[in-house]
Amino acid sequence: MNSNAPIELQMPKSCISCTQYAPQGFDNDKHCPFTHWGKPKTRTPYGRCSQHKQEVFATEICGSYQCEPGVYSYPVPNRPHPRSPMQEQLALQGGMQ
Repeated sequence: MNSNAPIELQMPKSCISCTQYAPQGFDNDKHCPFTHWGKPKTRTPYGRCSQHKQEVFATEICGSYQCEPGVYSYPVPNRPHPRSPMQEQLALQGGMQ
């Protein structure tokens, strides 16, 4: 590692590290991927996507992702269900051709 290189924050390649995401709070989520002391959590952060003009869970993935500057994003699996259905996700999941 180059000691002169800027330190990057590591975040999942999902809405939470996208330039178009604005956090709003937490909501109940049966697909919450987080744990606390080895026990599953039930609430996931959510926010507003300025690209799609709707609320999204921070753990969603779409084709319009734009990584925040200074963030190293690493791949993560997509959620089984989005907060709100959107056409772009249907295409990503093979639902539209």
